[in-house]
Amino acid sequence: MGIKNAVVTNNSPEELERVFKGYFDKVIVDAPCSGEGMFKKDKDALNYWSVENVLNYQAMQRPILRSAANMLKPGGLMVYSTCTFSVEENEFIIDEFLKENKNFELVNIEKKYGFREGFYEVFDNPELKKVARLMPHRLKGEGHFLALLRKIDGDEETPNLLKSNIGKKI
Repeated sequence: MGIKNAVVTNNSPEELERVFKGYFDKVIVDAPCSGEGMFKKDKDALNYWSVENVLNYQAMQRPILRSAANMLKPGGLMVYSTCTFSVEENEFIIDEFLKENKNFELVNIEKKYGFREGFYEVFDNPELKKVARLMPHRLKGEGHFLALLRKIDGDEETPNLLKSNIGKKI
């Protein structure tokens, strides 16, 4: 990829948050989800879908989003993304997050090329017009959800970074 300042890890969001609190300018959250957008691509995905799974994924998404938000610097941007149509995993999560985190705001995503605004009416929250739904009948793809959030303020912390062992013989 040509990126020199990237690290691949296999840690929980809580573990990463402890080390990288207030560290990043940008964070992408590709949240685990019920995958309704995959129904077109993988017919077996439909067999695994249930309301219980939607709620289980919703419960997983909350702490991931919370940890990702805590790793952002003030002024930082965070993308929250899923490949599901579920309002419970998309607008609900963002609406709930914004109510609990007054130091975040939604940034409008331009609606072009098959994007449409979020289902704001369900929550009587016009701010949710700023999120984007990528609809498979309007563009190539399976269908996705995107929200772009900005951390307005907060404490900037000096992260407790560990020394790299890259290049050392183990």
